[in-house]
Amino acid sequence: MKYQMLSFEEAMKLGFKDEDLTEWYDHEYMNGVFLMEDDVPVKLLGSDGGEPEDQKLYRDWAWVTPALNEAYEAGKNEGK
Repeated sequence: MKYQMLSFEEAMKLGFKDEDLTEWYDHEYMNGVFLMEDDVPVKLLGSDGGEPEDQKLYRDWAWVTPALNEAYEAGKNEGK
């Protein structure tokens, strides 16, 4: 398990299954933080909505996925 930031288009190409995404005409411009299992996105944790004013997810939130991955690994190590 890990967290990764992907565009919705990338997530769908990697096998993300969400019928709602196919209805969003601008999904190729949207970005989200996804929970990944075996390099397949299985859960959307949050997105930028795809609006032009929100196209800052990669820049402003770039620290989120590394922090989640670090916390997850620390928790696994602490639990051993």
